[in-house]
Amino acid sequence: MSLIVRVGGAESNSFVTVAEADEIIPLLPDDSAAWEDLEEPQKEYRLRLACNLMSTLNLRGRRVYCSQALAFPRTPQNNYRIIPQEVKETQVFLSYSVVHRGLAGRGTNVSDIDPGARVSQINLGGLLSVSFAGSASSKGNQLDKIIRSGQFPTYLTMTSWFAQVRGGSVPNESEVECLTTTTT
Repeated sequence: MSLIVRVGGAESNSFVTVAEADEIIPLLPDDSAAWEDLEEPQKEYRLRLACNLMSTLNLRGRRVYCSQALAFPRTPQNNYRIIPQEVKETQVFLSYSVVHRGLAGRGTNVSDIDPGARVSQINLGGLLSVSFAGSASSKGNQLDKIIRSGQFPTYLTMTSWFAQVRGGSVPNESEVECLTTTTT
């Protein structure tokens, strides 16, 4: 399945094209040699997974278009016709630094999975807390783990888009006003 990159599109599955990702990769702190060795379908797969990962982030504002598939554009933007550059860079960084490395390091057999990595508890009371059975790194919320990990550039790049909710409620996106058509 090819990438569908359409701002506010109902069928969009990526914020960036492979060509854009190829231009951004050399700007990242990682060695880009492994990315360059990937075939286009492999790059597309990693970009789609990274885009899906980004949809799990708690972001400021809300989606602009009622039918848009992806998290951007968002209401705090000045221009709803573009995807912010920091969002594109974050998707590319996650596709290579997180998704690619995760795919490269996964085992092919169920027995290859580390038994100490089983989820033992999920706590949604804070930002997000996931505990793993037998894991020494189970303390702290998700944001703390990102900061302590190699994903710190993602945190820095997307800081202006992150939202924190303390008490209160966030309106359901279906209950808030949005635009009904894209302007691409």
